Amino acid sequence: MGTTGSASAGRLSARATGGRAVRRSCPPTPLDSSRRQTLDEETLLRQRRVLGEDHPDTLVTASNLAIRLNRLGRVEEARVLGEETLLRQRRVRGEEHPDTLATAAIVVVCLAGLGRVEEARVLAEETLLRRRRVLGEGHPDTLATASNLAVCLARLGRVEEARVLGEETLLRRRRALGERAPRDLGFQ
Repeated sequence: MGTTGSASAGRLSARATGGRAVRRSCPPTPLDSSRRQTLDEETLLRQRRVLGEDHPDTLVTASNLAIRLNRLGRVEEARVLGEETLLRQRRVRGEEHPDTLATAAIVVVCLAGLGRVEEARVLAEETLLRRRRVLGEGHPDTLATASNLAVCLARLGRVEEARVLGEETLLRRRRALGERAPRDLGFQ
């Protein structure tokens, strides 16, 4: 019995979504991360073939793979994949779609990790403005972007700006999340 394109596409979407559910519920081990990376890479190849480069599920899988590559220390690969995905998402989903903004945030972390802090700062500022407009000031993703921008500013020697933004962000986190709010301003 053959597999239809839509049935195959459905399994690819479910496979990518199922992978995200597992990632949230279980802390990864190094072996798990390697296996998940392989699964993400295989899924991305299949999605590109079956769904196309610009399908929303393909773009989400590519963005997730960029996160995984960055966490595994393959930062340059993560940056390249993130930037390619960001260009596609901007064209297909628009500048202010939450998935586009999430990928932009990934690229910020990669750029900063590669020492390209000024580029990271510029993208973080653009992303923060959009996230504030789309998600609101107190949304966890907006707060994470603000924290990342504060780190970039500090690394660029703009300490006073970093301090002000960091303190504002911490207050917003505490208002939104209560006293359990993370207190560090490290990259997220």
